[in-house]
Formats: sequence, structure tokens, C-alpha cells
Amino acid sequence: MKIDFSAVIKELDGSDMFGEGKKPLTLGTVAIEALVNVLPDQMGQPERLSGERKVANAVLAERICLAQEPLDLKVDDVALIADRIGAIYGAVIVWRAWALLER
Repeated sequence: MKIDFSAVIKELDGSDMFGEGKKPLTLGTVAIEALVNVLPDQMGQPERLSGERKVANAVLAERICLAQEPLDLKVDDVALIADRIGAIYGAVIVWRAWALLER
């Protein structure tokens, strides 16, 4: 499935959401942060991913970072990104990001 990671995340009122440095917050930024950060597990402890999984997440994050056009991803990769976004961000970002991932 083709995903446009340059799409800007919108506020509830439809205006652009901004990240650090007053730059528009994109789906790519949100996805990359979700892929490369250590998330809490169900007990609130840092997740324990294998080295192999960490490398796979970093490679996927790099592909997103370097993409100059919509990126063709496997359904499993999109699901991974969606799950990790859901685990790290608040409701509005999750809602907007998931909508962009479903297109």
C-alpha cells in the first residue's frame, strides 16, 4: 500500500499541527518517532525488543525519512507503524495518523 508520509497531521479544527521548530508535523515525523523510540510495555517498563527488531524498525524509519514520494509498504509494516503510533501519541495524533495510514 502506498503511504504519503509528507502528509501534515491536522488539529481538531483542521488547521496544521506543528512540531518542534514550528515545522508542520507530518505523518513521517510521527511514524519515525514511533519506530525509533523505546515504548513502555504493559507493566510500564521499557519494551525489550530484540536487536533484529530494532534494526528492522530503524531501516523502516530510514526508508520513511528518505522517501521523496509516497512509499509502497507491506500491510504488516503499516500495521506496525499504526500500533506504535497508537502506543506513544495522544488521541488526536493517533486518529489523524491512522486515517492517513488507511488511505
